[in-house]
Amino acid sequence: MNLSEKISGITGIIAFRSQELYFLLQFTKDFDAYINQMGKQLLSYKIPNNIKNEFHQLLAEFQDILSEFITEREGHPPTKGKIEKKYSEETHKYLFPFLEIATKFAKYSGFLYDMVVTHSIAFFESFLSDFLTAIFTLRPNTLKSENTATYKDILSFSSKKKLIGHLASNRAEKILEGDLYFDVADKLNKAFSIDISKFDKFNIIYEAFCRRHVIVHNDGVTDKEYCKKIPNSKIRMDLSTDLQYIETLLTTMGQFIDYLDSYFSRKMRYKRNPFVNQLLNPPDPVRESKDSS
Repeated sequence: MNLSEKISGITGIIAFRSQELYFLLQFTKDFDAYINQMGKQLLSYKIPNNIKNEFHQLLAEFQDILSEFITEREGHPPTKGKIEKKYSEETHKYLFPFLEIATKFAKYSGFLYDMVVTHSIAFFESFLSDFLTAIFTLRPNTLKSENTATYKDILSFSSKKKLIGHLASNRAEKILEGDLYFDVADKLNKAFSIDISKFDKFNIIYEAFCRRHVIVHNDGVTDKEYCKKIPNSKIRMDLSTDLQYIETLLTTMGQFIDYLDSYFSRKMRYKRNPFVNQLLNPPDPVRESKDSS
């Protein structure tokens, strides 16, 4: 692999992985808009016009009671406990079907955001693995270590290029093992003199890694491990994820990718192209439509 191929490899990795994350963000926005639109249509269609005002009063009372029930579970005594005003039988008839629809679309949003968190972390981890492998391949001298290999191991590869690729992939994998803050950041600092925890929005990415673990292993409820790592968090709290959280996370990932590219392009002396990062330079839909016509 010549130098130009190595450089284009790093650029290609950034372009491809940032595009994955960019499309994930666009998917989230589009599907979120679809869920909200469908929910509004169904909810507005179900309630007859002649009882809408009375129904919304009943719904507000029910929501107040529900909120008090939640606070009672947290140790605060209820002040109301039951619906006080008399409502027509027809109005009551629509309450629980309405709540069922509302709950369904709230669940849809929750499923969507949780899946996007786990997918975004998976894509981001793939970027880190590919990027570090490319860096080690670009400068094979960085692969030097105290590890040894037998002649048999070395001769099992048909070329020096394949041997370097194997060693680079293994080294990247070992660096990325463990906790992002306590393990990965420390190993990267030792290998390349870069402290990724100094990135000004590192806490956003680190929290998302911790959140992914809670979503996958604890139904999105905070545990001791999450609270130990994330300041000002409380145990046994449902983590609420919304579109703004996803937008912030993916934008921050784009900035972190640029941060790594900027640092390593100086350290490894390759020419970078910051414009291939689609999270920071989204494609122009007008230009795309003109190009395709």
